[in-house]
Amino acid sequence: MLERPRICQSPWSQHQSPPPSGGLHREPMYNWQATKSSVKERFAFLFNSELLSDVRFIAGKGRQAQRIPAHKFLLAAGSDAMFNGGTATTSAEIELPDVEPAAFLALLRFLYSDEVHIGPETVMTTLYTANKYAVPAPETQCVDQTHTKHLRADNVFMLLTRVYRTGNITPIV
Repeated sequence: MLERPRICQSPWSQHQSPPPSGGLHREPMYNWQATKSSVKERFAFLFNSELLSDVRFIAGKGRQAQRIPAHKFLLAAGSDAMFNGGTATTSAEIELPDVEPAAFLALLRFLYSDEVHIGPETVMTTLYTANKYAVPAPETQCVDQTHTKHLRADNVFMLLTRVYRTGNITPIV
């Protein structure tokens, strides 16, 4: 009689990178979908996971570069710029030397789960990344954060310059 594969959770947390072995699951991921009650939960489970991934991004450059697995279907559903237009590619491994890994992960987290997690250390790089890939929700949140949380007399000109480059000039009230 055939033995049924065990149900197992992802071997790494959704907040960590896959293991150096390429992130491939050693145990079968049988029926993991049944443990998730909504499409949103199932998509969020796939965030930063090699499971069913069909594209990998190399975000950053040099020693700071990070290999990030993703799923073209989910990315294309959230960003037309990702696989169409000027930044489009059909490659299975895409280098993004101008994008910080933390900013790209913040963008992907939004595309997979509708959650935006942006800290003060990544707000400007996430703004750049969201603008590059035409994803307005995290872009808007970044602009709002720069206006309300991070705007000080000592950084106003630097922030204004960066926001101006993205084309997101909105009145500060």
